[in-house]
Amino acid sequence: MLLQRFKADPKALDAYLTQQTQTIQTKIQEQIKTRQQQAEQQANLEAWKTKLRTSISSLFLAIGYILIGWTGLKWVGSEGRSSKSS
Repeated sequence: MLLQRFKADPKALDAYLTQQTQTIQTKIQEQIKTRQQQAEQQANLEAWKTKLRTSISSLFLAIGYILIGWTGLKWVGSEGRSSKSS
């Protein structure tokens, strides 16, 4: 059917090809935009995960230092009491 129409009117072939090219170009641009948005969302998610991991690690490190410091102060305090009683 298309072949017969294009044989009868060769200029219609140019119009058809132009239309098809524009349609394909639009679809490709939409795909690129969608993939770009997905990549941005993925990057944001990874950044958020990294921030969360860093915060949790920092929290545990701070707790560890507090416990070590508290244990050290407790030990120094008990040393001071034992030397006063001697």
